[in-house]
Amino acid sequence: MNEFGDAPAAFLEVAAGIGRALCREAHWDREGRWCNWMGRSSREMTRVGGPITPTAIALGPDVYGGSAGVALFLAQLGAVTGDEECRRTALGAIARSIRQMTHRPAADAVPLSFYAGAVGLAYAAHRVAALTEVHALDDDVDALLTSVERAAADPHLLDLLGGSAGAIPALLSLARVERWRRLRELAVGLGEELCRTAVRQGSVWTWDVEKACGPGVGTAMLTGFGHGASGLGLALLELYAATGRADFLEGGRAAFAYEDQLFDVRVGNWPDLRSMESAGATPGPRYMVAWCHGAPGIALARLRALALDADRRDAYAATARAALDTTAAALERVAQHPRADASLCHGLAGLAEIVLTGGDWLGEDNYRTPALAAAAELVARHAVRGDWPSGMASLGPNPSLMLGTAGIGYHLLRHLLLRQVPAVLLTLP
Repeated sequence: MNEFGDAPAAFLEVAAGIGRALCREAHWDREGRWCNWMGRSSREMTRVGGPITPTAIALGPDVYGGSAGVALFLAQLGAVTGDEECRRTALGAIARSIRQMTHRPAADAVPLSFYAGAVGLAYAAHRVAALTEVHALDDDVDALLTSVERAAADPHLLDLLGGSAGAIPALLSLARVERWRRLRELAVGLGEELCRTAVRQGSVWTWDVEKACGPGVGTAMLTGFGHGASGLGLALLELYAATGRADFLEGGRAAFAYEDQLFDVRVGNWPDLRSMESAGATPGPRYMVAWCHGAPGIALARLRALALDADRRDAYAATARAALDTTAAALERVAQHPRADASLCHGLAGLAEIVLTGGDWLGEDNYRTPALAAAAELVARHAVRGDWPSGMASLGPNPSLMLGTAGIGYHLLRHLLLRQVPAVLLTLP
């Protein structure tokens, strides 16, 4: 028995409690076909550093902050526990997501975004279908994928959160299913676009920041996983592993090389290059420590690269350890605050999830131990009252995957069933 006793086993009951609460709080239509939740809105703060006005809003249909992400957690929990109510609610949530996504106004549609669009919903719906054994859901996935294929020819972002880099591993994963084999060529086409649009300077590749991330972000290619070079580089390495093509290998390595030259050894991190208006920061170098920006997400990208580019394993492992050390230190520091954000995207669960993944993939307990300690502390503080601080500005209640309780519950499941429950912060083909 380790110093935390039976903590990992207890995490299952806590995750199940989160699942039961989500089932109770779901709002169903009159016929009991579709369900959704209310949560705090990202609009409760209209400018960085400005006043917070607690605001509630119905969840959207997406994976990141919407009902599809909640469905993914509930389906995974139901598969582990056999809880029929979790299964029923997961199916109601994913059905609602599909219905809303297919009826969204065209101006709001972002089909190629894994986290906000149709490709991520298709991936989530297929996962829910497999976990609940309701394979009729795959017929709905067909319609979603048709919209994705059409959108590939339209202007779209290139980064992981909003565009091609996030879509590529999801498409490769779905392409393993016979009926969707054609998606492999779509993923390859998106990779070819990344190669074609790259700005090449020797062994370093970058991309126009507005084409990658959208307007108003800044003037330099960003670092990091969510919007930066790590996300784009990893997508290219996924394509290299799937196709053996040298251009994808060159691009993946060159994107990482851009970040490597910006590593600040004094702080063990990579600078946040967003404009001050976007980041809300004071002048001078700025550093974020989260899945979306900074060392944690970069650690995750290099950890995955270990399996994709064997010739550079040692270099990737060294970068991953440097990033994991910074992430573990931040985890310990942030955990000292009793009401710290507990979310997956930029909170404690996300930091712990990445450190836990690093410990597992590197086989090193010096990372597993702080991840377990942080999860145990979160449970001790919040499980009884269920007052999990969300990733919203007010820390108010939110049920979503990346910003709220569904993601916290998913992380707790991973502690107990690390190999059976897939990493949710990384889409594995």
